[in-house]
Amino acid sequence: MLWWATRLTFNSYKVFRHMSRLFYVAGDPELAKRTLNLYVQIVSKAREASQAESSNGHEDAEAELGIGNNTDTDRHWVQTLTQGARMLCRLALGEKEGCTALEECKEAKTMIEKARSRLDANDKELVGGIQLAEGIWHFVMAHIGEKA
Repeated sequence: MLWWATRLTFNSYKVFRHMSRLFYVAGDPELAKRTLNLYVQIVSKAREASQAESSNGHEDAEAELGIGNNTDTDRHWVQTLTQGARMLCRLALGEKEGCTALEECKEAKTMIEKARSRLDANDKELVGGIQLAEGIWHFVMAHIGEKA
């Protein structure tokens, strides 16, 4: 039902954000990863478009019409990517093949870097969450290196 809802709403990023968590908890990590990647793509492109529109001077007219508010907040972005990086690290620990585990870790590191790009350094909760995810990533990388 949630998948169907993404086709009917302009706020599909909100649905994808929740679906990635739900799919992981429900035991479908592949679908959770795909949904997380869709979330990243949609929000990144929407933010790029919003920045391009604001640099062209269209922001005042759009603000009056309520258009241009189709990007996720920085806080949600950071929280979702931090959760996604931790999910990818857990999946890497469960992998039997070193190459697959290493790919999961590389993707987790990319999520952490993207989350840092929109991080508010004054928000201690978000900073701590990213630091925890990065610590988990370092542990998983060491563990994978030990197995190899």
